[in-house]
Amino acid sequence: MSVYAAIAGGYTAGHLTPGFAIIDALRAADSSRECLFIGSEIGPERKVIEARGLTFCSISSLPYSRGDGMDKFRSLFAIPRSIVQSIRLLRRQRVQRLMVLGGHASVGPGLAARILGIPVFILEPNASFGKANRLLARVARTIFTSPLFNEPVSEILSRRIVCSGVPLRAELRRIASKHDAKQASRSGLRNLLILGGSLGHDDVNLNMPGVCGALIKEGFEMRVVHQCGVQRVQSDLDHAYRMNDVEAHVVSYIDDIAEQYDLADVIVSAAGAISLAELSMVGKPAVIVPLKDAAGQHQLENAIQFETFTGAPVVVHSDKMANDLTSALTQSLTSPAGGNKDERSMTRFWSPDAHAVIVSHLEKVGESHD
Repeated sequence: MSVYAAIAGGYTAGHLTPGFAIIDALRAADSSRECLFIGSEIGPERKVIEARGLTFCSISSLPYSRGDGMDKFRSLFAIPRSIVQSIRLLRRQRVQRLMVLGGHASVGPGLAARILGIPVFILEPNASFGKANRLLARVARTIFTSPLFNEPVSEILSRRIVCSGVPLRAELRRIASKHDAKQASRSGLRNLLILGGSLGHDDVNLNMPGVCGALIKEGFEMRVVHQCGVQRVQSDLDHAYRMNDVEAHVVSYIDDIAEQYDLADVIVSAAGAISLAELSMVGKPAVIVPLKDAAGQHQLENAIQFETFTGAPVVVHSDKMANDLTSALTQSLTSPAGGNKDERSMTRFWSPDAHAVIVSHLEKVGESHD
């Protein structure tokens, strides 16, 4: 049996979760379709993907942007091996189409698919191309983007770009229907959801215990849930909250994020493109804190674009970051509009049919590889 679609990407949740939405939509149309994920053998993706009952295949790849000069050399040196492994994998699984989600784990499969004549599709949810997607854009049949995307491209490339929006999982899309039914309370207990990304966010993790302590001293009553990232030590953050007299539930990664979004009154989030799409769908007041060392400063670009669309305040790394966070959250906790232009401006930013648009393009590919 052949694999209808393979999804390549990984290392961060943002390179995984859109793939879940695409696979769910493909199988909803035809439950017999076989799909699999291809990712790095060093990242957290195996655990996350297999927990959803999906097939995961690993290849050799190393991150490029986060390393020093020698790490970058090792990353580039690993690409040929990754291509060879991917060729064998794609042939063995008889993959019919490949969807690339970005990140170092997608380069080998993308180039291998090109060599084998397998149609390649790209999802680029950020304001500009990441390094992997920029390379693979030359060989892609279609490039799906979000409303964030504003990078100038050639006329030839622009013909292959479709602004589909970011596909979100069905369990998240279901809470979008609650926008009109539930308004955040501006008095009494507030539920503050803090999202430091899947790998961790030093600015958020270091500052939020003190910021929450300051807000409580100002008279705010809060329930705090804080995702610190899988590469961070929960006990250190637990201790920091206790030292600031804040009751907080700290976890490395939130599996049931839909429930937490539904409960939240205000959200503090990094500026990964998937997180921003989810925030837009939820329509809750939000404060955006871009990761300062994100590859190519793409989170800062995302945050600026998102603020333009929604009015959600952006707090960037600085010596007075704690004060800026306190001020932004005070406004979000007290303003009827939560510091955003209005709730409609948030919800207009997300694309409820993104998964369907992408699937319709994937289904246009002939079955010549069966």
